[in-house]
Amino acid sequence: MQHLGASPLLAAARFLPMGFATLVAVAILQKTPLTVVPLRWRLLGGGGLAAVGALMISFAQEHISYWALLFPAFIIGAMGELRVSDAGLPITRSIR
Repeated sequence: MQHLGASPLLAAARFLPMGFATLVAVAILQKTPLTVVPLRWRLLGGGGLAAVGALMISFAQEHISYWALLFPAFIIGAMGELRVSDAGLPITRSIR
């Protein structure tokens, strides 16, 4: 964030949307059973979203607005990183 000229407090505030997006995505994934969306499609979709978010962040320049590029990249990337929690679903569901 030094590259973008943000103070430490502003940089921390700009990362908050990732946490909120993760909370929303977890709530949605908890309500969606694996019979509706199979695990392999969740993992593939999550990997794709994480890649898109990382690609968007890589295009950040000093003259680009935070709201135009980084905010959507953080939201998309955070939702994509939930594939890590989805990968553990078969393990946790097999424990009785």
